[in-house]
Amino acid sequence: MPGNPHPVQCHEAQSYSLWLKNGNYTKWQELVNLSGEPPTSLGSALLVLGCPQVPVQTSIALYLINRLKKSGFVPVVAGNKAANTLLVIADPDRHYLGEVMDLDRAVTMITEKKRDFDRCFVFIHNDAGISYAATMGAISKAKIYTLVYGEHYEDLVKNIDFPCTIIAAKAVHNPLPLKKAIDEVTPWAA
Repeated sequence: MPGNPHPVQCHEAQSYSLWLKNGNYTKWQELVNLSGEPPTSLGSALLVLGCPQVPVQTSIALYLINRLKKSGFVPVVAGNKAANTLLVIADPDRHYLGEVMDLDRAVTMITEKKRDFDRCFVFIHNDAGISYAATMGAISKAKIYTLVYGEHYEDLVKNIDFPCTIIAAKAVHNPLPLKKAIDEVTPWAA
């Protein structure tokens, strides 16, 4: 759209730009790119985050958001309050982070067909993560990727019995093994 953007923050961490067109301001929604340039989107990606008990979750989420954005995807984070708060505090100027929403709200919106995504990345370090991944596989049209990590990641992988791409590594404090596993799969290019 022509004209100068005037960014306005709103709830749910979305950004709107108001564009002056024919003497009137028109609202144009941007979910990720806060610089005033429209994003070129190849699709949308949902990152499902549970309890941030295992330290690598936050850094891997930010890494994956960055890779997805660079590849043209619009990443959206859905997590519990603690997981979302860690990300917002880690990226206060929203260089990487775009839209953030409550996990239960995301599940409801997908179930009610009000929203869906092209890809879904579910972070798994316990049985609850497996349940969320199975739920996403049942309610969403998204291609499901499970990111399995933690001390007992191999046991968790054995319990995944639904269609998905499994990315797994023993990563608790050091995110590099999981980053390497993600890089080998290149889910942003598939």
